[in-house]
Amino acid sequence: MKPYMTVPEVAELLGVDRKTIYAEIEHGRLACVRLGRIIRVSATALTEWEQAQTERPTSSTTVTFTTRKVD
Repeated sequence: MKPYMTVPEVAELLGVDRKTIYAEIEHGRLACVRLGRIIRVSATALTEWEQAQTERPTSSTTVTFTTRKVD
């Protein structure tokens, strides 16, 4: 992986539309470097974003389901 990638490169790598990557950047969820109109995403920022997207609930999280008997 290159140290810095263009938005189209990131989109291709992830298999998504480039508009998805621009939206993640715009909403502050994916860090980038802006040099005028040029946008680059670092490999580190992409790795951190991927980890944030794949985090699982910890074992201390409890999910309770209740059922209701229907007459």
